[in-house]
Amino acid sequence: PLSPSSLESPEDSIHPPEPAHANPSLLARRLVFNVLLPFELLKPGQRYRKPLADERFNNHPDRRQLSPLDQRFARYLMLETLSGWFALAQQINHLSTRPANRLDPNVRLLLRLGLCQLAASSRIPDYAAVSSTMNLAQALGLSKPARGFINAVLQGFIRQGKPEPSPDQYWPDWWHEQVKADQCHLGNTPYLHPALTTHTTANNPDGTTRPLTLRVNRLKTTPDAFIEALTAEGLQAVPHPDLADMVIVTETDQPLDIVCLPGFEAGWFYVQNPSSATVAHWISNPAHKRILDCCAAPGSKTTQLAALMNNTGHIVALDHAPKRLARLTENCQRLGVSNVTVQVADSTDLSDVVTTHGHFDVVLVDAPCSATGTLAKHPDVLISFHPDQLPTIVRQQSALLRAAASAAAEDGVLLYSTCSVLRAENEAVVQAFLDEQAGQWQLDQAESFVPDNLNEGFYIARLLRSHSGHTTHPGG
Repeated sequence: PLSPSSLESPEDSIHPPEPAHANPSLLARRLVFNVLLPFELLKPGQRYRKPLADERFNNHPDRRQLSPLDQRFARYLMLETLSGWFALAQQINHLSTRPANRLDPNVRLLLRLGLCQLAASSRIPDYAAVSSTMNLAQALGLSKPARGFINAVLQGFIRQGKPEPSPDQYWPDWWHEQVKADQCHLGNTPYLHPALTTHTTANNPDGTTRPLTLRVNRLKTTPDAFIEALTAEGLQAVPHPDLADMVIVTETDQPLDIVCLPGFEAGWFYVQNPSSATVAHWISNPAHKRILDCCAAPGSKTTQLAALMNNTGHIVALDHAPKRLARLTENCQRLGVSNVTVQVADSTDLSDVVTTHGHFDVVLVDAPCSATGTLAKHPDVLISFHPDQLPTIVRQQSALLRAAASAAAEDGVLLYSTCSVLRAENEAVVQAFLDEQAGQWQLDQAESFVPDNLNEGFYIARLLRSHSGHTTHPGG
């Protein structure tokens, strides 16, 4: 093991990044470094509340300076590094006498990037992975001793035969404990699926991205017409086997720029995961109904419901953040939605909303959550989230569901959903609500979606007023 004693002095910290470099390979790696650095700077238990890595990547000015091929590589490196974040730290611990958490964050991130390229990408020769990491370290202004330490760690990894981490090293300890606790409580359920306890990268082994799912907007076009337009652009697209309004774009050899796909400006489609798109289909005959979407922005379910309703009835779409509601309004305009009223509101208190609009046939709570069902798309979730935050999240979810019940009509329906796979945010929230309501509501149906190559982890529960006074356990 190597001792990074030269990194103890302040002068060994890196300097701010230089302006855009003419070397596209260097620029691609520096883009990834800049996107991931905020996650490296997180303190234990601290949550990163700014945009997730994917959004930071898409909005970074350096991305537009890269060719489509270099953008694809940069995204691949970013997602692979995030997917292996905890395992890479274990590898650093093995190769250095100083634990990874005591290294300079900038040095630690460069080591993660270098080790990731050596371990995960068969397309990059070892010498190229090392030299590109060293070039980035120099471009960022690392001291000579710091660069020497990084080089020695990477060379040591090669000499040891690039040992692969064990599957359990890909997750933080709390994740293992949480999943085991949920399994113990739930028994033989989808939560036992290996997708929750083994490493699942955000990319396919050859570096291509996972299939892209697009919800076709029937207010503007049909699935067949949209597939025909995609095929004309050289893309492989097929209908979803179960959801008639979903299209699957299979893996491509170039990154897809969503806004450049046919029909984007015309409002032909909306990017949405199938598990999320299932929620709206749990509403029977939605046309002409009065629907309240309590956490609506940026509008995936609001606009889907509008299409299923063919712009009949009335949807009130709420969110507490004006900027997020602005995005919802833009999406409604692009998709040709005309039956939606957008309103800034705190959905934990819906008294003013009910006074203005009356009670609703359907109240949807797509609750803010840990997003632990989206790890394939957002592997950084487990980096910026800690279970200590769960009680606060659960209190908010419970308050939202309680308020939603107050806004439902006498024969109204409640829909509760999250993109979490944790029982505390799903079954436990619903059961606590049913217990609190003392027989006024009952569970009609619930389903947990396990993450796979196509679906994100998701939970949906439909609740009805219980005229019989009988409640149903969410797990039964």
